[in-house]
Amino acid sequence: MLEKPPIAAPLHNGAPEGVEEAERQGFAQLYERLRRAVLTGEFVPGSVVSQVELARAYNVSRAPLREALRMLQMEGLVIAEPGRRSRIAAVSAADLEQLYALRITVEALAVRLTVPRFNSNDTARLRELLAEMDDLAGTRDFDCWEVPHRAFHRALVAGSGERVVGTIEELSDHAYRYRRSLLEQPRAWQIVAAEHRGIVDAVEAGDADVAAGRLAAHLATTALTVCAGLTPEHDPVGVREALRVVLSTVERR
Repeated sequence: MLEKPPIAAPLHNGAPEGVEEAERQGFAQLYERLRRAVLTGEFVPGSVVSQVELARAYNVSRAPLREALRMLQMEGLVIAEPGRRSRIAAVSAADLEQLYALRITVEALAVRLTVPRFNSNDTARLRELLAEMDDLAGTRDFDCWEVPHRAFHRALVAGSGERVVGTIEELSDHAYRYRRSLLEQPRAWQIVAAEHRGIVDAVEAGDADVAAGRLAAHLATTALTVCAGLTPEHDPVGVREALRVVLSTVERR
């Protein structure tokens, strides 16, 4: 499997029709830089930025900047404001709930489709990624740890089809800010590592249902923990219901 950067390449892959190739490449680079800045928190969630300031900071003209912001609006990462300003999408319990309900549902399906296709080389690769994550966890360097972490989750769903994998990649990108928030808690590193090992144990046993259930529980742990920190009074019913649906398959066996 090909390795990708921690923040996956976006589903949108170029400028509008009818532009020169050099201009198209410049637009794509601008869009990816802005997207990464939003996802990694370089732009503070909920903050307002002006097109004038962005054009100056990135040394670009207003036309490609407007188009890049429009595409980020389509992804839900940026919200248009009056006066040629944009607001960076905030982190919130409601957004977290929707995002993780989707992730639990789609990724559990993808794991069920992928595990039957696994061979010994695939499971050995998962163990290698676990070891790499364990080594990096000691440094508490989230960005370095995120590289094998994304590769690990990508491997678990790689056999589910291009459209499904693409959807999962985008959802995982949007979850980046919430994952980072979880791992600001020191004990969370050990919990996450144990959950990853449990998933791989089920994969090695060839039990797709159990692997999917453990992955769903792993995602739900992140969602419920971060949600409690953001808005303790919010009831993330979508996350709990998505988890219930996935686990009901395992319980019926």
